[in-house]
Amino acid sequence: MDVLGINFSIDSAAALLRDGAIVAAVTDERFTREKHSRAFPSASIDYCLRQGGLTLADLDAVAFFWNPGIHLQSFNVRQSGAIRHHAELLASVQNQL
Repeated sequence: MDVLGINFSIDSAAALLRDGAIVAAVTDERFTREKHSRAFPSASIDYCLRQGGLTLADLDAVAFFWNPGIHLQSFNVRQSGAIRHHAELLASVQNQL
């Protein structure tokens, strides 16, 4: 089972697990050279998929670092560190990949 995990917040990152073992994991700042990048981790996702020899269609699951059912109820700008609300990602993620 191939699972891609993504973090879209401070220190944006991606990781690829295959049958529970880490295949690749990297923060986006390694590619963008922007410390504590909050950008969507496109470069990290591309890297992880290349390391695993996969495309997005090959993935069994994609995991995200927060649960919208819990976190949308109590949005706090001071805790998020982002100007935009994380809920915007749900509508825009397909355009980023």
